[in-house]
Amino acid sequence: MTRSQLLLTVALLLAPSVALTQPGLQETARIELLEKRIRILEKQLARYAPDVSGQELPDEIDFCGVPVNLDDPIIRERIEREFLLVLGNRAQVVLWAKRAGRTFPTIVKQAKKLDVCDDLKYVAVVESGLRPKVTSRASARGWWQFMGPTGKDYGLAVDGQWDQRADLEKSTHAGLSYLKKLEARFGSWPLAMAAYNTGPNRLDRAMTRQGETDFWNLRLYTEAERYVPRAIAIKLVMENPEVYGFNFRVRDAWPEEPRTAVTVKVPSGLSVSALTVAKAAGINYRRFRRLNPELGDDALPTGRRVAIKVTPGEEKALEKALKAEIKGARRVAKRRAADVVRKKKAAAAKAAKERRLARARSAKARKKAKAKKARKARRYTVRSGDSLWSIANRHS
Repeated sequence: MTRSQLLLTVALLLAPSVALTQPGLQETARIELLEKRIRILEKQLARYAPDVSGQELPDEIDFCGVPVNLDDPIIRERIEREFLLVLGNRAQVVLWAKRAGRTFPTIVKQAKKLDVCDDLKYVAVVESGLRPKVTSRASARGWWQFMGPTGKDYGLAVDGQWDQRADLEKSTHAGLSYLKKLEARFGSWPLAMAAYNTGPNRLDRAMTRQGETDFWNLRLYTEAERYVPRAIAIKLVMENPEVYGFNFRVRDAWPEEPRTAVTVKVPSGLSVSALTVAKAAGINYRRFRRLNPELGDDALPTGRRVAIKVTPGEEKALEKALKAEIKGARRVAKRRAADVVRKKKAAAAKAAKERRLARARSAKARKKAKAKKARKARRYTVRSGDSLWSIANRHS
C-alpha cells in the first residue's frame, strides 16, 4: 500500500460518518472533505518524519544483480547503519531524487553504452550528491570526484580554463570506464567500488596482507568500509521512496535541461570573456555558466576546440557573438603587441641614450682626473741648462 492509499484509508476511517452519509451531500463535497482530512493527516505525520527507528531493511537486497548476504549479522549491521543515516537526512534524499531527474538518464545511457551495471549511478550520489563542481579536501572534483591525474588518464581535460570533471556525459563515461576496469581487475563490483574510493594499489595491499578476496571480510579504513554499504542504502531509499515515507513523485524531479553544443576555438594568445559573449548573444550569464560548469574563470579556453552548451535556438546568436568577440580580441591583441613593440623600442632607445651619457660621463671623469693629476705640485731641483719652458715641457 502506498502512502497516498494509506492516508486515504485513514481519512475514510476518521472522517465524520454523519457528514459522509448526510442526505444531499454531493460527491464533490465528500471528496473535498476527504482531501482536507488527508492534508491534516500529512501535517501530523510530518512531525514524526525524522523518526526512523521503525524502518527496517527488506528481506532481500542486491547490488548490480548480486545478492547481499543479510544473514550475516555484521553485514546487516553495516548496511542498516547507512540505511538509517540516509533516512535521517530526509531533505538530502529529496534533493538527490530531484537532481536524479536531470542526471540519471545520462548515467544510465552511458552505463548501457559501456555494458556495465546501472546501479553504479548511486556511486555518483555517494561521490558528489549529483553536483558538478564539488571539490574535496584532496582536490578530487566533479560528478565522479576524479583527481586531476586520474581524470587526464581517462581522457578528461583538467586545467584552470576547462575542467571536464564537471561535464556530466564525459566524466560519467570516464567514471564508469574506470569502475569497469577495476571490476575486471578485482573480480567484483563491491571490490571495484572500494578500489575507486581507496585506490587500487592500496586495496591490493590490504587484500594481500589479509589474504581476503571478499569485500565484506576486508578490514579497511572507515570511509572505504562504509562506501559500498552507503551506495546500497541510497539505492534502497531512492528506488522505493514511498515505502520509507517520502511523498515525492517522479514528476517532482528536476527535468533535464535541453541543450545543444557549439564548437568553439579561441586562438592562442587571445582573451575572450564568457560574460561578454553571453551578453552579446542575449544569453543569461547565470544560465550560461550552469550549462557549462566546465568553465574555470570568466575567460573562454584558448588554443583548443571546446563544446559550449546553450539552449536550443541560441546557437546562431552564440556563433555570431563569438565571431565578433574573437575579431575584437584580435584587434586588442594587435594593439597590445604594437604597444609592446613601441615600448621595447622606447626602452632600447632610452637604454642606448643612458649608455652614451654614461660613456660621456666616464670620459669626462677620466679627463678631469688626468687634469687634476697634472695640476698636482711637484718638487724639482733646477739643474744647469734648465729653463722654465724645458721644465714645464718635461713634466707635461
